[in-house]
Order: sequence, then C-alpha cells, then structure tokens
Amino acid sequence: MITFSHLIHILKKYKKKHNKFYFITFPVTQTIIALIIADFKLTEPYSAEFEFFIIILCWGIFLLILIFSDFYDLIKKNCLTGIERVKMILIFAAKSTLGIFLFLVFLFLIWPGNFVFIIRNPGWIVSKFITNEEQYKKEVYSDSTYALFYINELELTTKEILKEEELFKKNFTQMTEIEKDKISGLWMRFIDYVSGLRYIQNKYVSYSSIKESLKNNENVESIIIEASCLLAKVKNTYEIVELLNNNKILENYLNYGYVTNIFPRNEYFFLKQELGSILNIYHLKKLFSYFDNGNFSISDNMEMNDLLNYINSNEIYIRELYEGRKFDLYSENFFEQLDKFTNFILSPARKSIMITLTGIEYGPRKNKLISGNEIKNIEKMLSPGDILLRRNKWQVTNIGIPGFWTHSGIYTGSLQKLDEYFAGIESLDGLKFSEYLQQNYKKIYDYYNDNNPSVIESIAPCVSLTALSNIAESDFFAVLRPELSKEDIFKAIIKAYEFYQTPYDYSFDFFTDDGLICSELISKSYYTDDTKRGLNFYYNEYENKPILYPNDIAKKFAVDYGTDKEELDLVVFYDAMDIEESSFINSVEAFIQSSERSKWDF
Repeated sequence: MITFSHLIHILKKYKKKHNKFYFITFPVTQTIIALIIADFKLTEPYSAEFEFFIIILCWGIFLLILIFSDFYDLIKKNCLTGIERVKMILIFAAKSTLGIFLFLVFLFLIWPGNFVFIIRNPGWIVSKFITNEEQYKKEVYSDSTYALFYINELELTTKEILKEEELFKKNFTQMTEIEKDKISGLWMRFIDYVSGLRYIQNKYVSYSSIKESLKNNENVESIIIEASCLLAKVKNTYEIVELLNNNKILENYLNYGYVTNIFPRNEYFFLKQELGSILNIYHLKKLFSYFDNGNFSISDNMEMNDLLNYINSNEIYIRELYEGRKFDLYSENFFEQLDKFTNFILSPARKSIMITLTGIEYGPRKNKLISGNEIKNIEKMLSPGDILLRRNKWQVTNIGIPGFWTHSGIYTGSLQKLDEYFAGIESLDGLKFSEYLQQNYKKIYDYYNDNNPSVIESIAPCVSLTALSNIAESDFFAVLRPELSKEDIFKAIIKAYEFYQTPYDYSFDFFTDDGLICSELISKSYYTDDTKRGLNFYYNEYENKPILYPNDIAKKFAVDYGTDKEELDLVVFYDAMDIEESSFINSVEAFIQSSERSKWDF
C-alpha cells in the first residue's frame, strides 16, 4: 500500500529526474492537452468534467512536488546542523507560502464569478462615503424610492417571463421573428431594472463595512437599500436561470442578441456568474447578519419600510437557495467559463488550419465544369438580389461543411444594372442607385467604378465585392430569387454593403457581427426587421448557437416549394456529370433533390 511518504518520495525523484522547465510547464501543457481533447468533443458527453479532472490532477501534482518534496528531506535528514536545518525550514516556508498562494489563485479561477462580482460591483472594494449629512438624507430618500420602483418592476417582469415558460423553452432555431422579438423585449426590460438596482447598490455598498453601531439603527437605511437591491438581483436572476435550465442557444441569444445586437454583450453570462460567486454569497450573508439581532423599522419613510419588508419576506428563500444549489451554481459557472477559455485559446489554431485548407483541391481535374460562355449566359438571367449557390468537387473544405452546397453569395450586378433595376423606387427619393451609393457608401462606389464587381460574398479574409466568375466558375451552380419587392431587395443589398470588409468568421458565430461566413451574410442581409420584409430561413445548431449553412438555403426552397410559405424561385440549376466532365441545366425537381445529396459526393 502506497503511503503519503511513498508518494512524496516518488514525486521527489520525478522532480530530480526532469529539468526545472519541464517541471514548471507540466500542469500548463497537460491543461492545454485537456482543452484540445475537450474542444474536439472526443470525450462527449463528459468533455467539461474531463477537462476539470485533468486540470485538478495536474495542478495537484505540481503543488505536491513544489511544497512537500523539500519537507520530506527536512524530516528525514536528522544529521543536518542547526544552521542547515533552519535554512531548509525557511526554504520550505517560502515554497509553502508560494504553493498556498498559487492554490488560492487557482481556487479563485475555478469560480470566475468572483472576478465578475468585483468588476461589476466596484463599491465592494472602493468606499464612497457621503460625508454631508443633509446630502446623505436627500440621497437616501431619493434612492429608496428608485430602488423600490426597480424592485417592483423587476418582479413584475420576471413574472411575465415565467408566464412565457413554453416560449423560453422552445427550440430557438424554430422560433418566429415575432417570438424572438417578444423575448428581446422582456429581456431588455429585465436587464434595465437589474442595471438600475446595481447602480443604486454600488452607491451604498461601502456602508456595510462601517462599525457595529449600524446595528443600533445608525445609517441603517443604507444597509436596507443595498441589501434589498442585491437580494432582488439574486432572486430574480436565479428564477430566470432556472427557467432556461441550460437552454444554451437561448442563453447565447440573451448574451449577444441576433443580427441587431440589441443587448449588452455577455449580460446573461455575467449575471449567472455573479449568482455563483463566493464573494457574492459572503456579501449577502454579511448584509443579512445586520438584521439577525433585532427588528428594524423606519416609521417616517414608507418606501424604506417596504424595502425592509421585501428583505424579510425573501431572506429565507435566498438562504435556502444557496444551501441547496451552491455546488451546482459553482460547477455550472466553472464549466461555462472553461468552455469560453478553451474557445479563446484554440480559436487561433482553428483559424490557421482553416486558412491553410481553404482552396486546396485533391481531385484529378483542374478545370471547373462551369466556365466561360456558360457564365456569360448565366449573368443574362440574373437580377440584383439573387442568391447564388455553388459547389466544387474535390475541395478539402467540403469535408467540414455539412450538406451538398458549400458556398453562397448575393448577386448585385454592375452599377448600370443596379441603376436600371431600382429606378424609381421610393427609398432612392429620385436618385439613381449609383448616386445614392456615391453619397452614402463612397468606398463601395469607388470600388465599383474601378473594378466593376457584380457579387458580394464573404470569403477569406473578409466580405468582398467580386466578379461573378469568382463564384460561378464551379462544378455545380444554382440561382434563387427572393419573392420580395424591389424596395425590400434594395434594403437587403444595402445591408450587405454595410458588412463590406467585415472579417471572415472562423468561429461560425451567428450571434455576433464581428465576423461573417458566406451564408451568414445572406441571413443577415435578408433578415426581417421593422424597415423591411425578409426571408425566413430554417437554422441548424452549431456549438449551442444557430447557424445557416449554404445547403440550408437549398433545403428551404425544397421544404417551401409549392406551399404558401414559398419565398424563393429557382432561376437556374447547373448540374454536372463528372464522368463525362460536363455540366447541364437541370430541373426544379433535381435541384430539390440536390439538397439531400451526400457531402461526400466528390
């Protein structure tokens, strides 16, 4: 049986055998390996648990070696002189201090909500005393009124959200725009009231550190205000977290918004992290302790009495919540933060690999089946706003893209064609399209004059204006025309122009506009909003976020064809017979079937 001393002896030998650099980097390298394994989902459905186990194990071994290897020498070498023994004791004390410090730092990292709590509640560290008594009374009276208003409105908003339980648990990719708008409105109200409470709380948070005299009703109003604000935030946030119950797509929606980016970034994530923060729990308990040894009443301030009643009626609920759900909140927050950290660490490597693979072909044929005169014939059929779909055989990147169709873009045509097509529409207010472009998007106007592009598409490295041949010179090609008014198509093209030179999105994140993939450009350009009618796509799911692949655009046509939901017309479909190395125009039925073809059809 291996005893603790045996374990220390083994670790000591390990430390001597390996150089210091390897020893120091051991937990770091093993952690990175764990993150990579989890990122590729090789241990699903226990990826997060696997990461956690490896990280704890590696850092645990590191700390054991660091602290106890010298302690083993100290207790075994009785022949040491007094000075030598004192020197070893000092070395051991220094290493133990360093090891304990590193361990505490690591524990702090395990619960990243502590960072969130400090960042979003600066008053917890920085005291902000109001020295003028008259100013203090004025502020307290005003803030107690605002605090009560925010709490009541937050409670009402939470109740409305809970009434929509079925909506909030619905698959996000199947939601209508009306349903998304309803969720957006409720969530905006929720975070508005939470932000108001946080602002008031941070004004009074320093008072909870004042002397024991607070228990004798001196400045107790400030404690009531702070405690009620913090309690309301915790209570209502917890109820929302329980409602979503790890509905990750909706959580990401509340963090980023969709298309319009109407929400503060990562707001849901921060609220959830605060909920599981050790410092947050400690602070709540500290506040509650002021009310444990007596009954307080503020007879001349009705709002303050209402706030006190709110604390008394919810204190037990909050205490029981943290007793029953403490570990769950910690672990959920840790794994969520670990997942974000993994994506942050590995995204550069993922991007580098994808850039390397882009454009690589391994087939026997170099020339595309559609080229030259066929592209000229295709262009004669096109109108501004048409959606273009493409597939090339034998491309390495086809392996990583689900479905048969692998790339998409939007046809705009030349400036002359744009002038002719949109002549007289209301949005131009008497201008030609080219004149409107020159006034509002001069950079794009100049590019049209210098290069005469006819397509806007998202390709590496960014959203670009290109020639039709750039996308149409291919093995398979299709054109879909939105059944929308010229006004709506005009607004869709203008929206696409607004994304010009936006970087390619190697994270495939439809919840942000920091980068766009090809089909994301189409999705966001043809998004329905208050100013225009758009297209209703059917989204897939990727890493807990909705995504639209090029093949999904073809599937939309197939699903909607011949129904009252039909929003796209097929202009042309160039199919191919690789054996004969030729392309040909095929039927609507063949195009419908193409969306079901295998991605492995090289």
